[in-house]
Amino acid sequence: MARLRLALLGPFQAFLDEALVTDLASDKVRALLAYLAVESDRAHSRDALAALLWPDAPDAAARANLRNSLSNLRAAIADQAAEPPFLLIDRDSLQFNRASDHELDVASFWRASEGVSLPELEEALALYRGDLLEGLGVRDSPAFEDWLILARERLRERLLRALGRAAALHEQAGDLELATERARRWAELAPLDEEAQRALMRLLARNGQRAAALAQYEACRQALRDELGVEPEEATAALAERIRRGELLAPRRPQNLPISLFPFVGRADELARLAACLRDPGCRLLTVVGPGGVGKTRLAAEAAQALSDAFEEGVCFAPLASVAAAEGLAPAIGQALGLAFYPGAGVPPKEQLLGYLRERQLLLVLDSCEHLPESAALAAEILAAAPGVKVLATSRARLNVAGEQLLPLAGLPCEPVASTECPAGELFQAAAQRARPGYAVSAADAPAVAAICQRVEGLPLAILLAASWMPVLEPGEIAAQLEPDSGRGIDFLAADWQGVPERERSMRATLDGSWELLSERERGILAGLAVFRGGFTAAAAEAVTGATLRDLARLVDHSLVLRRASGRYDLHDLLREYAAVKLAAAPDGGAGARERHADHYRRATAGWETEITRLGREKQALAEMEAEWANVCQAWGWAVEGARWRWLNAFDRAVSGYAWYGSQYQAVQPLFAAAEARLREALRDPATERVAALLALGRIRSGQGFLGLVPGHQAQVEALRESLALLEQAERAGEPVSLWERSNTLRRLGARLFNDEEAEESARCCAQAAELARATGDGYLLGGALHVGGRALITLGRFEEAERWLRETLALRLPLGSVTALLENYQSLVWVAAQQGRFGEADRWIEEAIALAQRDSLETLSPMARRDLAGAAYLQGRFELAERLWGDQAAFFRERGLRGVLAGVLLSLGLAGLMTGRYADARTRFEEALRLVQESGNGDLLPSCWCNLGLLALGEGDGAQAGRWLERLRGEPDPQHLACFLRAPVAIAAGQWEEARRAVSEALAHRSPMEALPLAALYLAAQGQAERAVELYALARTSPCVARSRWHEEVFGQRIAQAAANLPPEAIRAAQERGRARDWLVTVEELRAERAE
Repeated sequence: MARLRLALLGPFQAFLDEALVTDLASDKVRALLAYLAVESDRAHSRDALAALLWPDAPDAAARANLRNSLSNLRAAIADQAAEPPFLLIDRDSLQFNRASDHELDVASFWRASEGVSLPELEEALALYRGDLLEGLGVRDSPAFEDWLILARERLRERLLRALGRAAALHEQAGDLELATERARRWAELAPLDEEAQRALMRLLARNGQRAAALAQYEACRQALRDELGVEPEEATAALAERIRRGELLAPRRPQNLPISLFPFVGRADELARLAACLRDPGCRLLTVVGPGGVGKTRLAAEAAQALSDAFEEGVCFAPLASVAAAEGLAPAIGQALGLAFYPGAGVPPKEQLLGYLRERQLLLVLDSCEHLPESAALAAEILAAAPGVKVLATSRARLNVAGEQLLPLAGLPCEPVASTECPAGELFQAAAQRARPGYAVSAADAPAVAAICQRVEGLPLAILLAASWMPVLEPGEIAAQLEPDSGRGIDFLAADWQGVPERERSMRATLDGSWELLSERERGILAGLAVFRGGFTAAAAEAVTGATLRDLARLVDHSLVLRRASGRYDLHDLLREYAAVKLAAAPDGGAGARERHADHYRRATAGWETEITRLGREKQALAEMEAEWANVCQAWGWAVEGARWRWLNAFDRAVSGYAWYGSQYQAVQPLFAAAEARLREALRDPATERVAALLALGRIRSGQGFLGLVPGHQAQVEALRESLALLEQAERAGEPVSLWERSNTLRRLGARLFNDEEAEESARCCAQAAELARATGDGYLLGGALHVGGRALITLGRFEEAERWLRETLALRLPLGSVTALLENYQSLVWVAAQQGRFGEADRWIEEAIALAQRDSLETLSPMARRDLAGAAYLQGRFELAERLWGDQAAFFRERGLRGVLAGVLLSLGLAGLMTGRYADARTRFEEALRLVQESGNGDLLPSCWCNLGLLALGEGDGAQAGRWLERLRGEPDPQHLACFLRAPVAIAAGQWEEARRAVSEALAHRSPMEALPLAALYLAAQGQAERAVELYALARTSPCVARSRWHEEVFGQRIAQAAANLPPEAIRAAQERGRARDWLVTVEELRAERAE
C-alpha cells in the first residue's frame, strides 16, 4: 500500500510513495487536506468544514463544494486503495486517520521540538522549511486564515524555543560556531526578544567577534526604539558593557571537583535531565535527592564538568559535608569560590558572599546539604540576591525552598540475570577489576553478581563496598553474606579505604547519618516500618506504626521511604535491615509492631475473602492480595510462630481463595507446610491449647488437600479425610465446629474425589455439604457444594439431577458476582447439556459465559476463569477461543514457575492444537507436559500424557506408535478409563475384534457419548456395518466438538466414509438423517445393551 507524506512547513507538498501529488484541483483542496491532517485529533462535521472554506456560499452550494473537493482529494491520494484509509469518512463528519500509513512534518516537528537532546532538536530545525502552508492563499475564507495565523504562531514559538535550546547545547558541547549559527537564526526571527539577542551577543564575543557582538547590541537597541520606543533591558546593556571592556572570557574550569577512581556508569538519562533543567531559564534551583550512597555527589560533579561551558563564569563546587554548624556555610562556599573574606570590614561573611555573587553568572553546586537546615535558607538568599546564579544542590532530603525542582535519584538498574551491559553489573565488574586485576564476570558468577546487585537495589556505594571483598571472596560468597534478613549485610558492606570519609566506606555509617537527621517520632515510625515486606499502603503504616500522611511525607522527603508509582510505599532492603535492628532494640523487642502488623493483615485478609467470594470484586481483591502478598506471608508466619491458631482461620480462608482464584498454588504451599509442621509439633506438647490446634490443623490439611499442595491424588484425598477427622476430634474435645467448616471440608473432599469410581462418594459428600450449607444460609457455600455435586452426578450419568443442582448453583452465584465462580458454573452447564446432546442449549450457555467474560475483558480474567471458559469453548468446538485462553493460562503459570499445573494446561492446549489438525504444535505441548510431569515425580498426569501422545499418533496415521503409547498405559492404573481411546482404534487396525469390542464397551460405560460414539461407529464400520456406522457418526457429529474437529475427521470420518464407499448416495443420506434425528442417551443405552449381550 502507498505511503502518504505531507510536508506542510513551508510551501504545501504531498507525496504518495515519494511521488509528488499533482492532481489536487485547487488551494482549497490542499487547505482541506492540511487542516484535517493538522487537526487530526478529532472528527470535523461536514457543515463546519463547508463553512470554514466556503463561508460566503449558500449552505447547499458549500456542502456540494466540499463533496467535490473531497472526491478530488480522495482520488489524488488514492484513499480508497489505502489500508487503512487516510480519511475516516461517514455521513456527517470527516477525520484524518492517525492509524494510516502516513508521515506529517508538523507532527514530527512538534515531537522533535520537545526533545532535550541535540539530535532531536536538530531534526526539528531541519523539518521547519518555513511557516505553515507558506504561499497558500484562501483569501475568501477568513475563518481558515484565522486558524492558519494561530497555528503558525504556535509553531513559530516552538521553533524559537528549539533554536534557543540548540544554541545552548552546542555551546555546552564546545561548538561555538554552530551555537552562534543557531542563536543568529533565533535572533533574526525574534528581533525584539532580548534573551535571543543576548545569546547571540555572548556567543559572538566568546567566538572572538567582539565588534560583531557590539554591532548586534546596537541593532537590537535601534529595533527596540523603532518598534516599541523603549531602551534595552538592564541585563542586555550590562552584557554589552562587559563585552566592551573585554570581560567576557572563556569560562574557568571547575578546579575543586571530587575525583572518583571508578567509572561513571548508568546515569546518562539522569545527566541529560539534569543538564536540560539547568539550561531551562525557569530553573534556578535543582536538588538531586536520594538516599546515602546512591551517587548524588558523583552525578553533580559530572554535571558540573559537563556544564562548565554553559555558564559565563563557569561552575563552582562547594562540598558542605564537613561543615559542622550553620556559621561555617558561607565561609565554606566562599572558599570554594576563591573569595577572600575581610573580617575587619564589619560585614558578616554571609553578606560578603551575597555581595560577591550578586553580579556573577555561574552554576553553584552545594553538595551534601541535608545535615544543616540552614543551607536551604542560604540557597534561597543566594538566588534572591544573584539573578545570574543557578544552584545545583545534593541532599538526602529536599530543601523545601520556593521554586525548587527535584531530580530523585534511585539505584542503578540491575537485571535478574547479571550482565555487564546492565549498569549495576557494569559497576560491580569495574570495581572488582580494581580489587582483582583481570577479573571479568563469568557465566558461573553472573547469578551471584545479579543477586548482589539486586540485594542492594543497585545502590552504587553498596556495590563498590561489596566488590571490595573480591581479593578474598568469590561473588557467590559475597552474595551469601548479603542474604536477606541475615543480619550481616550492613556491617559486611564496609571497606578500609584510606583518605575516604567514613560515611563513604561503610553502609552503617551512611545509614547512621540519615538516622541522626530524624526526630524521635520519625525514628520510631521508621523502625516500625521494618516489619513490612514488599511495600505497604499509608493505611497499613498508620495501623502498625501510627504514621500519618505527613509523617510519611517527611520520611519520603528524607529519601528514607520510597513512594512507588502505584501509590505504595517501601523501604530500601538495607535500610529495612538497619531499621529492624533499631526495632529489636525497643523495650518490647519489636513484638508490639509485629503483633499490630499481623493483626492488620488478618483483618485485611478477611475482607479480601469476602470481596473475592461474595461481593464480585475478585479481580481487585486478588490484585490487592498480590501486592500485599509478602506482608500476608509475614503476618501468617508471626501467627504460626506465636501459636495464634485461631488467627489462622481468617488467614486460611483468604489465602485459600487467593490460591484457588488466582492460581497461586506455589506461593501458598510453603505457608501451609510450615503451619502443618508447627501444629504437629505443638500437638506433641502438653502445654499446647490442644483444641484450637486441632481445629487449625484440620483447616490446614483441608487446604493442602483441596489446593493440591501435597503431591499425588491419593495424598490429597487423605489430607481431606484427615481434616474431617481432626474436626471431629476438636468437637469431642469441646470445641464447637461450625456448620460452615464441616460443609466446606466435605465440599472440598467431594471436589478431590474426581475419578469415576469415586463419583458416588463425591456426590454423597456434596449432598451432606449442601444440607449443612442450607442450615447456615450461606449462598456462596451452598453454591459450591451443589456445583461440585452436580459434576459428580454428571460422571454418574444422572443428568437431570445434575442439571437441577447446577441451575440452583447459578441462581445462588449470580447475585454474588464472582466471574470465576460463574464461569465454572457455565462450563458445567455446557457439559451437562452436551452430554445429553442438547447442543443448542449448550451454545446458549457458552454465549452467556462469553458475554460475562467480556464485561471487562478476556485479558483480565483470573487463570481459573480462563480455564473454565476454555473448557466450555472446547466442548462446543470453539477451539481457537479455547486455545487462546489456555495459552494465556499457560503463560501465567510459566511466568511463575508453576510446573505442575502448567503440565495440565499444556495437555489441554495440545488437545486444542490436535483438534484443529496442527499436529506439530500438539506434539510440542504434549512432550513438554510429559517432561514436566516426569521431572516433578508426580505420576497422576502420566496416563493423560501417554494417551494424548497416542491420540496424536492416530491423527498422524502412525498406528504402531499409538500402540507403543498404549503399552505404556496398560501398566498403569487408569481410573479415568483413558486407555479405551487408544485400545479401540489400535485393536481395530490389528483385527483384534474382541479387544476392540471390550474397549468400545468400556468407553460406552465410562466416557461421554461425544467420546464413545465415534469409537462405536469406527468399530461398526470395521465389522462391515457401514450404514449403521454412518448413522452413528452422523449422530456424533451433531456435537460441534466432533463436527469442527479435523482430528475426528481424519481418524474416524475418513475411515467410516471409506467403509461406506460402496453404499448408494441415497442410503448414506438416509443414514445420516436418521443419525442426526437420534437421541444421544437412548442410543448410548442401546449400544451398551448390545455390547453386554
